[in-house]
Amino acid sequence: CFFLSRGTLPPCSLVCVAPSVLFLFLLVVTHTVFAQNSSSRQKEIVRVIDTLIEAGLKRDVQAIDHVYSKDFRHVNPNGSVMTKQQVLDIYKAPPTAKIDSNTHEVETVQTFGSIWVVTDRAIIKGTAGNKAFENQYRVTYVLRRSARRWLIVASHASLIL
Repeated sequence: CFFLSRGTLPPCSLVCVAPSVLFLFLLVVTHTVFAQNSSSRQKEIVRVIDTLIEAGLKRDVQAIDHVYSKDFRHVNPNGSVMTKQQVLDIYKAPPTAKIDSNTHEVETVQTFGSIWVVTDRAIIKGTAGNKAFENQYRVTYVLRRSARRWLIVASHASLIL
């Protein structure tokens, strides 16, 4: 309002202040809506990871196939890289170990535009042969939104020593 620059307040000073108040209100509302959408998206993303973990425990190849993108790649702790088909083939084959539990603790969920990155700690307990094991891994998942759903496009696991 140009009257403010001359040091006098016009009778409409309330109207002159209103746009700045409106701007602040819209800023707060927009931030709140973004935070709610972000929180909602984070829950969607974590649900995809939970679906993958549950499908892996059940060796549900169809469900695993559904959450991986066509061009999915996984980097194993030893540095080897597996395609989606190679991962699915492992789940189609008889298991070499019995997994008793696969607990994941989500540590971070970050967004980079349309790409989301989840970092978690996995604790896998089971038996191989007659020998019990418990291994911990740091796992990173990269997801992107397809036309209809979130897909995991890449993952990497490192053994925690």
